[in-house]
Amino acid sequence: MEVAGPPWQPTVKHTVGDMKKTLRTDILNLVSLLLNHLDTDIGLAAQLKVFCMQAISSRLTLYSTSMLSDGRFIVMELASCVMPFSFSARKQYKSVLRMMAILHDEFKKQEALLDEINYCVLRAKGTTVRHVLRVPEEKQIKKAMK
Repeated sequence: MEVAGPPWQPTVKHTVGDMKKTLRTDILNLVSLLLNHLDTDIGLAAQLKVFCMQAISSRLTLYSTSMLSDGRFIVMELASCVMPFSFSARKQYKSVLRMMAILHDEFKKQEALLDEINYCVLRAKGTTVRHVLRVPEEKQIKKAMK
């Protein structure tokens, strides 16, 4: 979770800077996850996601970051809500609960996907994460070092 901007009188520049930092961190987290599954078929690996919540002022946004099969990254907003801070706004808590339900469902999907990936014993025959991220195999490294 990232709270963008300072706690009082946020500036656009500071908020945009925080958002860029968060997106870079999300991409690095996703690549770190993908590096643990280099021999996975890219079609399966492209379904892996990392999640983040971004708070800007009273708005809370849940989004996911994933990698496309060609190596580009995509960020998708899953839900957004305004945090109710007054008693009269208590009806807005439905949207907060909805966001938490969406996050729960996404976590369950990712858990099932990781189980599927981890149960694969044989190396994928088509394009793999290794190919898309351009990570050389050990024999290629040894050959290059000679």
